[in-house]
Amino acid sequence: MPFPAGNRNLYNFRTIIGDHSRPHLFQVSIPAIGSDDIEMTAFARTTKLPEYKIGTADIDFQGLKYKVATSAEMGGEWSCEFLVDDAHEIRLRFMQWAGSIYDVERQVAGSPLFYKADNITVAQLNRVGQGTFIYKFVGMFPTSVGEISLGHGEQEPEKFTVSFAYDYFAVRAGADVAAGTFPADAFSPDIPFMGSNAIVGITTSSPLR
Repeated sequence: MPFPAGNRNLYNFRTIIGDHSRPHLFQVSIPAIGSDDIEMTAFARTTKLPEYKIGTADIDFQGLKYKVATSAEMGGEWSCEFLVDDAHEIRLRFMQWAGSIYDVERQVAGSPLFYKADNITVAQLNRVGQGTFIYKFVGMFPTSVGEISLGHGEQEPEKFTVSFAYDYFAVRAGADVAAGTFPADAFSPDIPFMGSNAIVGITTSSPLR
């Protein structure tokens, strides 16, 4: 369908589009490593908002495929790249968290009740610092604390990537929460999520430092 002739000008386009999201305006919150939102967002370099996917199954009928939906596939992996501070403190905190999952020296595995975190968020911000689309990961833990590249000819700041696994995520759209002030009730069960009220409340854990 062609665009209406009367709307073929930049003024109408601007009115229809309004503002748009910018990839550099985001906030990362990982209180499980004892870091506040401002510090974590400053060190976070790149990440992605997670995928929401519906599984499918095929039903065969006389040589044809009839597709039906199965369950939502919300669990998976998420990663974030971080700057390395001079003392490598941020990376050490992630390594301590990973160490609580499996202690290599003692060869003892930790309990999921202690190493899984339900309070990690990544948010899209608007131009005035409000969270317009916020993801809260549930049952998240690190699976890899990435390497750091060194080289005599390198001048760029050091970086490393942390990969995480999680059970599922909850979403809050239009939260209008100022950067750095996500309240404890931001994911209250009273706020619908994808047509459901089954949002798990945020749980807190002790810092690992």
